[in-house]
Amino acid sequence: MLLDLQDGGVEQGELDLEPEPQACGHLMGTLDKLNDRYGRGTVTLASAGLRGPR
Repeated sequence: MLLDLQDGGVEQGELDLEPEPQACGHLMGTLDKLNDRYGRGTVTLASAGLRGPR
């Protein structure tokens, strides 16, 4: 059951999955440019959900 036990002095690092603030700004700028070029609402974030009936 207990696998890979290590000495107490060993520190486990964390995986940082949070996006960097400047990366978000760059992403949003790119989405704005695409929507300006191809029409409003062409590209959206997945978290915005789907529009209309399924």
